[in-house]
Parts: sequence; C-alpha cells; structure tokens
Amino acid sequence: MNFRNVTRFVLLAVTIALGNGCVTQQEVKSIVDASNAALAERLVQDQGTLLLAQTEPVTADSVDAGSAGGSIDIQRQAAAQRDAAVARIDAFIAANAQYPNLARTVNALQLRKALLLLTGGKPNMARAAFAQFKVDDAGNARDLGLYRSHEALTWWWSAAGRSDWDAASAARHLTTLSQAITNAPSGSGIRYYLATLRAHIRLKGATFTGDWRAPLREGLVEYSREFDAAARDKVRAFMVDPARLAGEPLDNLRWYGQAAVTFNAYDAAYRRYLNDAAEAGESTGEDAPAWPADTAWLAGLPAMTTD
Repeated sequence: MNFRNVTRFVLLAVTIALGNGCVTQQEVKSIVDASNAALAERLVQDQGTLLLAQTEPVTADSVDAGSAGGSIDIQRQAAAQRDAAVARIDAFIAANAQYPNLARTVNALQLRKALLLLTGGKPNMARAAFAQFKVDDAGNARDLGLYRSHEALTWWWSAAGRSDWDAASAARHLTTLSQAITNAPSGSGIRYYLATLRAHIRLKGATFTGDWRAPLREGLVEYSREFDAAARDKVRAFMVDPARLAGEPLDNLRWYGQAAVTFNAYDAAYRRYLNDAAEAGESTGEDAPAWPADTAWLAGLPAMTTD
C-alpha cells in the first residue's frame, strides 16, 4: 500500500486575504491557479467518489507500463510547474511584503510555497518556508492547522514511502497532529484532513507491531469519533448521491468521500493480518475483522452509486 497516495494534501481553494487593488487580486488568483496546477490537484471520479488526484512527485513507477517511456518528461514537466509557481510566489512576496494590507496574502502564499516545495521533494527548503509563516497573520483555520502540523507533514512525506518505521518519531508527530486537531474547529475540512492523516499514520504503524488488531481498532475508533451524528448522515448521503450535498463546502465534501476509503484501508489491513496468521498456522480466533461498535457506521456505509 502506498500511504502517500491514500492521504492527500488539502490545497485547493485556499482562502487568501486579498488587498484592495483589482490588479493585486487578479495576480494572486493567477498565482493560486498556477500553484494548484503545479500540485496536480484535480478532482477525479473514482466509482463516483470525489477524490483528490495524486500529489506526490511523479516517478516511473507511478506511470502505467505502457506509457513509461514518457514518465521522465512528465516528471520534468511537473517539476518545472512547481519551480515556476514557487518563483512567482517569491516575486510577489518580494514586491509586496512591505505593505501591511497584504500581510495575510503574503503569509498564505508563503505557506503555499512551503507545500509546493514539500511535494516537490525539497523538505529542507519547505521547512525554511514554513518558518517564515506568521501565526498572527494567519487568514483562516486551515492555514493555522497546516502550519501547526507542518513538522508532521514533512516527516510523513518521507516516512510514508519507507519500508521501515521509526516508532518514536511517529509517536512524537502523532502528538503534534492530535494537538492541531484539537485546536481546529469541529466539523471543519482541515480537522477532517488532519484526522485522516493521523488515521493513516496509525494504520501504517500498526503493521509494524506484533499483533495488528488492537492498534487498528484503536486507530479506527479514534478516526470515527471525529464525525458527529450530523456528519455521519452527510457521509451516508454523499455515498448515495454526492449531489445531495451540493451546498456543502468542497473542503468538507472531499473528506466525506474519504471516510469509506479510510475504513476500507483499515479493513484490508485487518484481513491481511488474519490471512497471514492463518497461512502461518497461527490461531487468531477470528475469521473476519472484529471492529468495535463505535465503528459500525463506517463498516455499514452504502456503496457509492454511479448513476
């Protein structure tokens, strides 16, 4: 399982406080649009479920074998897009950082630059960009949530693709994430995102324990509790017909679709553990995953309709 593909970055439609000038607004919108393209953030249909497209650096392994010959060109194009977007952000910041009325705009773009560098495989440069972010000039809860969890994001970008596991680092970053989740508004897109990220970190960590079942159950229960009764109803409605939630903020909508994806990832890991134990002749006392009652609503989500 490629854990970086499971947990996507929330970067589309970032609210940025704009200055009063029409030219400034147009310029910032152009920069945001360009950086969205560089991050390859587009909504795709996967059996009718709205999901974010892959945002990790393109490699030959992530391109179909039939088109592998063009993978290097794709990778170079993606890198060029990111570099161009970062250069535009740097130019805007250099020209406008001295204007107090653009402080929040500059701050938001600084955060976007950090994320571009991170997804471009430049963690040290990303850390330097994150360090320029000013909490007092944060424009919204999403910016604050991403900044407060940026060390965990930077670590996970590398750790997700590794075949080993640093339990001490994971525990430290999970604590940071949990604090950021607690500080994020309940029911907000950034809180759902961070909760999903935490769930997948716990999922990978579980596969490095002797018996995966307890940490898998604990991780899924923790994730499940982020959705109150109203949110669970919205998740079910989304799975039946996304159009029912047409008025819901996109920042929330995408994470309603991820609820089923996250459960399926946990369920597949649990089943793999049981199968591996059976093949090894070990008795688990279970023929199928025994999920706690708190997660029954996730297990019972309807299949996405494709009409």
